Amino acid sequence: MREIFDTIAAERQRHPWRRLAVRVALLAAIVAFSFWADTREKRAMARRGGASSPRASFAWPAMGTVAEFEAAGDPAMAARMRNVVADAFAEVEEELSVFLTNSVVSRLNRGEAVEVPESGHAATVIGFALETAEASGGAFDPTVGPLMRVWGLRGGGGALPPLNVISNTLASVGWWRVRLVPVGEGRVRISTRGAEIDLGGIAKGYAVDLAVHRLAEAGRTDFLVNLGGNIRVHGAPATGRADWNIAVRDPSGRRPPSPLPRHLRSGEAVATSGSYERFVEINGKRFSHIIDPRIGTPVDNGLASVSVIAPSAMMADAYSTTLFVLGGKAGAAFLATRPGCTAAFIKR
Repeated sequence: MREIFDTIAAERQRHPWRRLAVRVALLAAIVAFSFWADTREKRAMARRGGASSPRASFAWPAMGTVAEFEAAGDPAMAARMRNVVADAFAEVEEELSVFLTNSVVSRLNRGEAVEVPESGHAATVIGFALETAEASGGAFDPTVGPLMRVWGLRGGGGALPPLNVISNTLASVGWWRVRLVPVGEGRVRISTRGAEIDLGGIAKGYAVDLAVHRLAEAGRTDFLVNLGGNIRVHGAPATGRADWNIAVRDPSGRRPPSPLPRHLRSGEAVATSGSYERFVEINGKRFSHIIDPRIGTPVDNGLASVSVIAPSAMMADAYSTTLFVLGGKAGAAFLATRPGCTAAFIKR
């Protein structure tokens, strides 16, 4: 794990303009590792007293955070499975990263109208992001990037942004500006009409889904994929067990990790969004890294974190952010319209 953090630190030195982004990613990595370690410990405790299959674990830097993979069975096969996961993550990052010049997202943010396969990564993720944005009344918005910069979450910062700056920035934010228009032969044209896309609240979950799909399609089972706290499981965690016991770290650090509302079944995913580890500090006050796109300010609704169990990691990733912005009452109402999803709200 130390080598992974060293690699992230080296990336920071090579790209000083991304310094704050790397710092935020590193904090997310620490949260993700703690989340995974708690999970691993609970699975080990569940297996005590009975026979279990040998397991192999891997961790490496990916998509600005820490990726982890654990699988039962032959270690050599597990290593090959890990390579499939790493390739899937790299493929998604190449197409959807806001930091890579030739990615689809970067081209869109330069004002290009880009044609992509209708079933490809960009169309799938942006399409689901827009669907979530509409269903949530804008609580989730893939065009929130400019507001994050205003609040110092994309570099700079240190000063409270004036209200007129927030207001002017809000004028360029809005998920409805993004259009996906079919152009025939299984392709769509994506345009942004001046908006800026940032898929940081959904792309990691999608990358996990892609990795799980490719392994399952190859007939592999009994594994866990984790990318920055976006976790999805497949098969069984141990001999004689059918579900996975995942624990969520206590935001205050004063209590031991708490189990989720229920165990994960094969194919399910979980993701957690919170304000207690990632933040920007201005004039001695901490502001959440999660921005409410509807009003342009960091979320401050008394929640410390929201964890969502969902049928896919992309859903869990997007919905955990959505519920954190909406808060407990409105979040519960939104969740009631999402079949197969469960959430745990933790207050500060």
